[in-house]
Amino acid sequence: MADGSSVLMHLGMSGNLRLVAPNEEWKKHDHLAITLGRRLQLRFHDPRRFGLVLHLAAGEALTHPLLRDLGPEPLETHFTAEHLKNACAKRTAAIKLVVMDSHVVVGVGNIYASEALFRAGILPHAAARSLSLARVAKLVTAIRAVLTEAIAAGGQR
Repeated sequence: MADGSSVLMHLGMSGNLRLVAPNEEWKKHDHLAITLGRRLQLRFHDPRRFGLVLHLAAGEALTHPLLRDLGPEPLETHFTAEHLKNACAKRTAAIKLVVMDSHVVVGVGNIYASEALFRAGILPHAAARSLSLARVAKLVTAIRAVLTEAIAAGGQR
């Protein structure tokens, strides 16, 4: 925004964003509209109300409690086998739970974690700390592939 502030949107489990004409009728679970111009609105739709929309002051985004402790994005260079191996080093939890932990890596939900583990040949209940660097590297590659395919399919995988 012009003042350096930003808008944080979390879709929750069932939320979505739609671009619509401003005169389009509101759906039952539309909760917010941001007018982007004379011909366009961004509508926040959330039937289960698990999502949120926050207006953050300039510079607040990286220090906000919902964002400051997040792990790296899985498709960016900071998400490496070394990063994941270090995150797993002292964890006895199941590897599936570790890769779904947003403090380790963001955006890997239940279905994507299951598919990536299957492709990497790793049992979901294996203790995270028991995995070798080579197996973790296969998992990182599989996570990236699964998410890339899901994005290409519009999240409909």
